[in-house]
Amino acid sequence: MQPGLDDGDRTTVAGSEGASLRRVLACTDFSEASNAAVLAAAAICRRSGARLCVLHVDAQAAASGALTKARGHSARRKAKLEEKLAAAVNVARELGAEVSGALISGDSRSTILQAIEDREIDLAVVGTRGTRGLQRLLFGSTAETVFRSARCPILTVGPIAVDVAKNAKDGPIVFATDFHEPAVEAAHWAARLANLYDAELHCIHVLPQSVEAEVENTMVISVMTKALRELTHDGSECERQPVFKVIFGGKVCEAVVDYSRRQHARAIVLGARRKVPFAAHLPPQIEYKVIEAASCPVVTVSFDGSADEAELE
Repeated sequence: MQPGLDDGDRTTVAGSEGASLRRVLACTDFSEASNAAVLAAAAICRRSGARLCVLHVDAQAAASGALTKARGHSARRKAKLEEKLAAAVNVARELGAEVSGALISGDSRSTILQAIEDREIDLAVVGTRGTRGLQRLLFGSTAETVFRSARCPILTVGPIAVDVAKNAKDGPIVFATDFHEPAVEAAHWAARLANLYDAELHCIHVLPQSVEAEVENTMVISVMTKALRELTHDGSECERQPVFKVIFGGKVCEAVVDYSRRQHARAIVLGARRKVPFAAHLPPQIEYKVIEAASCPVVTVSFDGSADEAELE
């Protein structure tokens, strides 16, 4: 079974035209993480009726294509890549998705982003094994670059989601927000995923642990709960009654991940800032921290945030 998102009968994604789901892109490097991403994408396409394209970017061919002596080796390697891509396409097709494959030479990040633009993709799905420390500082993460730059939502299967979420889950879609942009658009997508999987939608906001310790915190919780209701139009887009909840934690990312794990969430939906300072690579921004630690896929809906916005810890 695919991580966190189960398969089932085809349904229609409810909601506004701006969040319609017609074309899905699954990016693969044939690793375990990206194989899980293809499975998750196929499940979404079967349920929504969206068409799936499985994309592999051959960065090595772009670097060595000009070398005459490498042509024979490149041809053999390309044949192997085509074989692997065909296998991934077949797996998605067996799960009921209408699917095609694409093998493109180029830089992974820019090629994926260009494919999203050219193919008018509504949702892209990627897998990440996670990178830390100096490796992340020097090379970054293709998944992170994509979800911070793409003009469509990105569903990322993180390293723990690959290892832990082997069986389909029957829990809620968890929408976590700090009320910054694009909170409204992210809320729409969370509602649509909840409808797609006939799941509950849990809308949560994290407050500092210190607030929980205060005696006079009832009004704060009431105000934030009301804000969650207003943000989602009181859950009017959802086919099932949503849950609105204020939780407490020392760090936002840990609180969101812990809540989602305890609820056996199918997916987490977050708003993500596009513009982040170089220094944000150490430590990672909150969205990437959630992706690294979550045991379910994470959907990020990005916007152009200010580069000097402080990270919520």
